[in-house]
Amino acid sequence: MLSVYLELIRINYWYKNIFVIPGIFFSYYLVGINNFFIFENFLIILISFMSIFAVCSSNYVINEITDVKFDKFHSIKKKRPIVSGKISKSSALLMYFFLILFSLYLSSYVNRQFSTLILLLFLMGIIYNKEPIRLKDYPFLDVICESFNNLLRLLLGWNIFTPDFLPPISLCIIFWTGGAFLMTMKRYAEYKFINNKKKSINYRKSFKFYNEKSLILFANFSAIFCSIFIGIFLAKYKLELILLTPFITTLFCYYYFLSEKKNSIAQSTEFLFKDRILVLIVITNVILAFILIKYELSFLQIFDNYIIKNNLF
Repeated sequence: MLSVYLELIRINYWYKNIFVIPGIFFSYYLVGINNFFIFENFLIILISFMSIFAVCSSNYVINEITDVKFDKFHSIKKKRPIVSGKISKSSALLMYFFLILFSLYLSSYVNRQFSTLILLLFLMGIIYNKEPIRLKDYPFLDVICESFNNLLRLLLGWNIFTPDFLPPISLCIIFWTGGAFLMTMKRYAEYKFINNKKKSINYRKSFKFYNEKSLILFANFSAIFCSIFIGIFLAKYKLELILLTPFITTLFCYYYFLSEKKNSIAQSTEFLFKDRILVLIVITNVILAFILIKYELSFLQIFDNYIIKNNLF
């Protein structure tokens, strides 16, 4: 029975909370955290992540409860615990409320801003899944709403240690629009996987209005929007980071390539880590970012001064 509950709370989805880590890192890099490398701080990080894991799992549970009548039309999701009858709705509801209370209790040990964001993440799960609002049934609003959770994860990480400071607006837009790109490509992969308009509508109401062209157009819109603010952020905070742009672009392009593949893993994001090339691109971006943040490249500054002096741009 334990394995069924673990499947219900989707531990294999917890990796999505990796977006909390950049929030911690940027608060350390941009604001500064005194005595960061002490035991008490790592304890706070542990409590924070446990709170985030719990509230995210509560959202997965309410998602499964409200999606029973839709998931039965999906060849993979029909095997989920409630749909397949492994666990009752009442038992799932008890787990749901326990996770919420546990998350809010843990968040009270961090700070007020963090607790408020946890509550907002919980409310986003209601808005996204539960009628009469249920934004997941509306085209584009479903993507915008779900990708907003990426921004919340960034803010959660940021507010663990620097609740009295606001993160750069460019960074917030990057995480929101970047998440929108990922979610749109997930919808695109799902749409192609089902490959039947009637079945796709039975599985997800928003597919009544979606088609491959509209999804690709919105994905491109999100990617371009995100890229503009990536450029703004990189140029403003450290010129060396501009060298990251071709690697970030490669990441966007490869994810698009993955979404185009038959039975794409982009529709089941918990399996993305199995694609070695994607993992390699992500790791390359992370390592290069740390190197460029740590070291200054004098030739870039000389080149930048030359451009400004001669008004080349």
